[in-house]
Amino acid sequence: MSEKSVIVRCWASALDECSQDQSREHLISASLFPGAKAISVSGFPWCKSETRMIGLANLTSKILCTKHNSLLSPLDVAAGNAFRKLNESAILSNKRLSIQSSKFKVRHFHLDGLKLERWLLKTLINLCNNTEYFLEPNLKIPGIPSQHQTQICFGKAPFLGKSGLYLTTRQGAEIDSRTEIGFSPIIEEKEKIVVGGFFNFRGFLFFLSLMEEIPNNFDWINSLGPWSGTQPSWHFNKMTFVINNARSHFVHFDWK
Repeated sequence: MSEKSVIVRCWASALDECSQDQSREHLISASLFPGAKAISVSGFPWCKSETRMIGLANLTSKILCTKHNSLLSPLDVAAGNAFRKLNESAILSNKRLSIQSSKFKVRHFHLDGLKLERWLLKTLINLCNNTEYFLEPNLKIPGIPSQHQTQICFGKAPFLGKSGLYLTTRQGAEIDSRTEIGFSPIIEEKEKIVVGGFFNFRGFLFFLSLMEEIPNNFDWINSLGPWSGTQPSWHFNKMTFVINNARSHFVHFDWK
């Protein structure tokens, strides 16, 4: 008697040969965000008019084979390092705000911008998998990335034009002290195409664009919430934190 064949689902199958074992992928790994237990999600058909909280531990799905899941693990490491440093930066800001001082020992935090950018694309693909939305125009199957998007995730191709990671900032903006994670896809509703996604970590606002060009602001998007009035900056180099009119620390985004 022949063994029953197992169908392995993997959104990276266009890249190269998949393994024969199915992986249960964490759409967003809870280990990256110590202290956070849930993510706020909006923009999908089941939460268009509201924001829903979903437990990070429950966000798993069989969408990658074990081989490709393993090959993407360095992105989780880099993202974990990035968010840990952003967390340290937020804690340092809150600590120094409580001190009546106009002089600080300036600190520098360095993040791997390229791997964080790829991790955000992987996360956007994960969260849009099994939906009715297309990740690129002219694709035949919704929820599955194009071959080029898959190559980007695995470091085999670059983002094109000005697509990729944007930091959205407002002069004088304050960083939220709460351990908060939020995600919202930006969807062109008529054609059901995902054009990007917003990601909020502790008040740090990231936008991953799948478009090669975007306007200078987000006024073209409805219901922006904290992104309203912010200015998107592509491949942002550094953030400068000034407390009591004194430089406190820098967060650098490394792109090499």
